[in-house]
Order: sequence, then C-alpha cells, then structure tokens
Amino acid sequence: MRIVLLGARAEPLPALTAAGHRVTVLHEPWEAGRAAALRDRVTACVQVDSYGSTEAMLAALARTGPAEADAVATIAEFAVVPAALLGAALGARALDPDVALHCRDKAVQKAAWRAAGVPTANWVLAPHTAAEPERAVALAVAQGLTGPLVVKPVSSAGTRGCAVAPDLRSLASVIRDLARDDDSLDDLVVEEYNRGDEWHFDGVVRRGRLEALLVSKYLAPVIETRDDRPIATATFPHRAHPGLQREAAELTLAALRALGLTDAAFHFEAFGGPGRFTAGELAARPGGSWIKHLARHALGIDLFGASVQTVTGDPTEFRATTDRSFGFTHLPTVPGRCNRLGPEDLLAIPGVLQVELGVPYGEPLPGMRESALAGAGRALVEAADREACEAVLRAVVARALEVNAGG
Repeated sequence: MRIVLLGARAEPLPALTAAGHRVTVLHEPWEAGRAAALRDRVTACVQVDSYGSTEAMLAALARTGPAEADAVATIAEFAVVPAALLGAALGARALDPDVALHCRDKAVQKAAWRAAGVPTANWVLAPHTAAEPERAVALAVAQGLTGPLVVKPVSSAGTRGCAVAPDLRSLASVIRDLARDDDSLDDLVVEEYNRGDEWHFDGVVRRGRLEALLVSKYLAPVIETRDDRPIATATFPHRAHPGLQREAAELTLAALRALGLTDAAFHFEAFGGPGRFTAGELAARPGGSWIKHLARHALGIDLFGASVQTVTGDPTEFRATTDRSFGFTHLPTVPGRCNRLGPEDLLAIPGVLQVELGVPYGEPLPGMRESALAGAGRALVEAADREACEAVLRAVVARALEVNAGG
C-alpha cells in the first residue's frame, strides 16, 4: 500500500515497512531535521508549509508525482484532523474527519459525551472570550459551574494553555494571564475541576472492539505537577485487578462509541476511581511520553505500530507480557541549579529499568511551568504490583531531588 504519514516520526515505520508498505512522509518546516534522518527509510519526505491547509498538502504531494495514496495516518496530536481531511480528499483509508474532530475539539467531544450520558465534569464553551474574560464568567455562571475551575483551549494538548481558577471571582483574571502568555488564544472550555485521582486508559480499538487496554493511574493529577512533583504514573496488572479492568473497559467503550471512534490507538484520561469514574479527554493517537514503554511491557504491543495498523488494516502484533506493574516518572527539576544527576544515581535503585537524561550534566535545569512533560529526564521502573511500583517511583523522585538540591 502507498501510505502518507503526517509528521516526521520514526516510531510507526517498523510496522509499516515490515508489512511492505511504501511510505511518504509529509512534514512541516520545524520537522526538517527529523525528516532528514528518515529519508533512507521511506519512499519520500515532502515538506508542507502547514498541515492546516489540505490544499497545501495536496500540492506538496503533487509536486513529487501523482497526489494519491491508499491510506493516510498520523501519530501526532495536531495532525489528527489534517490527516483525516487529506485522506478524505484522496479517497484513501483514514480516520473519518468528523470522528477526528470529535477526538480533537474538547467542546465537541464533551458535548457528545453529555448527549450519550457518559459521565464528565460540568463544562461550558466560552467562544472568543480570551479577549473578553468577563463573558466567560457570565457563561460559567449561566451553566451553574462552581469552583475550582479548569480553563483550557478547545484544541490544545497536555497541560499547554491550561490553568486553574480557584473560584468564579478569579476566573477572569486567570484568563487574562493565559491570554497574556499566548496571544493566539481564542475559544476556551471552562469546566469544573475534577477532584480525586487522575487515570489514563491506553489501548487499541478495532471494529468497535477493545483489542487491548492498559489501566494506569498518575501519582498526582497532571495539572498539579510542579518542579518538585513531576508527572509520574504506574500500571495496574490486569489479572490482579479484574473488576477495575472491567469497569475501565466499560467506560472506555462508552466514550469511544459516543465519539464514533471504532479503529484507532487511543489515550483516554479519566478521573475519580472505581464506582465513580468520569471521562476527562480522549485522543485518537497513542499516549505521549513513555506510555509506549508501559504498553510494550504490560500489553506486549507497539502502540505506534498498532496505531497505523488500524488504518492500513494490518493485524495488531502482540508479544509476550509479564503480569507486573510498570511505571515512569519525569525527573524533577530544581530551577536555578545545574544538573548534577547521572544515570547511575537512579539505576542503583532496585526496580529502575531505564534512565534518560534530557539535561546534560552541569547544564541549568529548566522549570516545569510551561508543560507537565518538562523535566530533567525520565526513568522507567517495574515492580511486582502497583503499590510497590509507586514506591519505586517515589524513591526515584526523592533521589533526583536530593542530588540536585544538595550542595
């Protein structure tokens, strides 16, 4: 098959090339370095000014030959809708554009869940209110929202552009601060803060049936992560938690059906816990950061390969698994200090499998205000059960802080 892949990402290529597919990569200018590293692995790499223009993508393809393809795929969040639109324009296998929109636009998504009876936090769409925050307050009051409140762009990713307003009185001020940091901010979703634990359910759906589902819980809600409290998560071995697995599957299927998503790798965030789960957000692409490692160890699948296989129609490949708990943490930072942490400091902790440092030794440490995915690096761990895995993660965070905060 002739595959157009949006985004210069190497992760899906092994699955595509092993199946004999010919891959053309479409990439934006900022990805040129990545694309150069892929040229000898694909049929062609073609630069396009922006995924935001279907016309520009068609023209870029036409300049290299006939603008045609059998399938269009992506693993990039911001390319989900463009890939669907390009696929429709080419008459190729791809995610349906309407389904793609339901998986990208938070207001459209939450409206679908509300209509289908999928539990989710009370929310309101506040269009064009970044410049007029008082209107957002009025809309929140009319919807009956009570604080604390989360403010987020309708189509961002992760915690980018998100903030918490303690109450309705502070909402306008919080929106002004967000608009000051991002002059492109426009439509916003304001929702009631989800109290309790934050979970993520990652897996693969094929023909409307769950082929794989991994249940994990963050050590702290992502929006609460800070320099000394980084994003961290650990899995629940499904054989040891059959009731949890069953309830997570029921909520996940209800959320997927409401959005019309029948074939995809997905990342679904939920809040609460057994007996009181509520839907947060759902993306039609694999989870970010090191969720790929959790899925590889706990589910025996390559989420990136599985993602494109749902588009090409190739079967999902499963490998051997182990019924243990796996987790990862971003390494905490101490802004203003230079990194003194080495891999050996963390690999000495029992249960640590892998360490990746994102800040060279001796270089200044970044803050984590802009993104929960920032930090000094990452560590992957394993243990016999979820409780023990969380203990290893906490030991890693404590050791990283000890090394960089000391002296």
